[in-house]
Amino acid sequence: MCELDILHDSLYQFCPELHLKRLNSLTLACHALLDCKTLTLTELGRNLPTKARTKHNIKRIDRLLGNRHLHKERLAVYRWHASFICSGNTMPIVLVDWSDIREQKRLMVLRASVALHGRSVTLYEKAFPLSEQCSKKAHDQFLADLASILPE
Repeated sequence: MCELDILHDSLYQFCPELHLKRLNSLTLACHALLDCKTLTLTELGRNLPTKARTKHNIKRIDRLLGNRHLHKERLAVYRWHASFICSGNTMPIVLVDWSDIREQKRLMVLRASVALHGRSVTLYEKAFPLSEQCSKKAHDQFLADLASILPE
């Protein structure tokens, strides 16, 4: 798919810290996401465009989502995305808000987004336990990460 090739090439070029094997797996996961009816680990594994058996594809997605190195490299992806989104607007209005991730409200996400053509586009998001919701520590940590992501 042409869009995924463009995404892969852009991430390869602008995020050199992203390991090539993880980038390839991430691109395959994006391809699977386009074919999924629901966004779950098993559904992504079932829709991976590979010749491997389904159980191996599900395990591949599980390893990708739990990969510590990918979680460390994600700031580079957010940085690339923010530079792409903010390139047309040097002073974007950034909206920051808390949301619950799960119905049980054990995890909360703090999300920074920009309004583009009437839609909210996420620049950065970070999950926190419910106990840290609206705490100074969470806000300071989030704002420090957001400052490192936004273009100068």
